[in-house]
Amino acid sequence: MGTFIQALKESLKDAFQIWRSIHQKILDYWKGYLLPKIQNWLKREVSKREPIIREQIQKEKTQIKEEIKELYSKTWQWLKDLIF
Repeated sequence: MGTFIQALKESLKDAFQIWRSIHQKILDYWKGYLLPKIQNWLKREVSKREPIIREQIQKEKTQIKEEIKELYSKTWQWLKDLIF
């Protein structure tokens, strides 16, 4: 019985080593070949859309500032009504 368990452990250890080496090769391929292509594509797409994105961010900042001013004004008015 002990030899069976030992053999099973060794088989699982070998299977894990094979699995790990295969996945390491896949990961190396991904890092060395696919990831740089994806990064370059993303850089190109972002640089194309950057002005549009900046404009949208500026609009959202302005909108948020207006909402904060309005909320502050309503809160201040509520406090004034409460106190006076």
